[in-house]
Amino acid sequence: MFYLTKTRGAYLGLFVGVVILALGVILKTSGKKRRLVTSCLILFLMLSSGLFLVQKDRILESVGGRIVSWEISWNAFKERPLLGWGPENYILAFAKHYQPEFSDVEKNWFDKAHNILWEYAVGAGILGLLSFLSVLYFAVKKSFFSASVLVAFFSANLFWLETTSVLVLLYVMLAWTEVDEDGPLSI
Repeated sequence: MFYLTKTRGAYLGLFVGVVILALGVILKTSGKKRRLVTSCLILFLMLSSGLFLVQKDRILESVGGRIVSWEISWNAFKERPLLGWGPENYILAFAKHYQPEFSDVEKNWFDKAHNILWEYAVGAGILGLLSFLSVLYFAVKKSFFSASVLVAFFSANLFWLETTSVLVLLYVMLAWTEVDEDGPLSI
């Protein structure tokens, strides 16, 4: 079922998270453990590359719509750069800056930016975007395990949209980072 959901952002997040976690383990260990993790990473990269090549058209099918959405986001951001349009008001910015020729590329009407950076830039302006990025930055600096999970979250949300269930997991991860500096994978 996971395959049929077309959540390409989730695949990207999984890929980035596994690679960062594996590289971190490789850098922090030696001997057999390092060779094992290196072998597993190489196998994972080969399998991921094969999956991408087989599914390239399916994976890239919605890129045009995302680019249209991001162009609209840029125009909306320029109109209200400091504080934005307000949380959950992306649809208003999209409606105002939508151009009919975009329907040749994307038929769907977006109520979210499908990109975490544009979602915060349009909804909360530059102040909200910088605040969000600084929270992630300090959390990533604090814990190796949290860094891999948070960078995976961020990568997935470059082509995805936030939902309440995803945000709950983000907040749990941020709280965990605050409590446990080493994370669950003390190496």
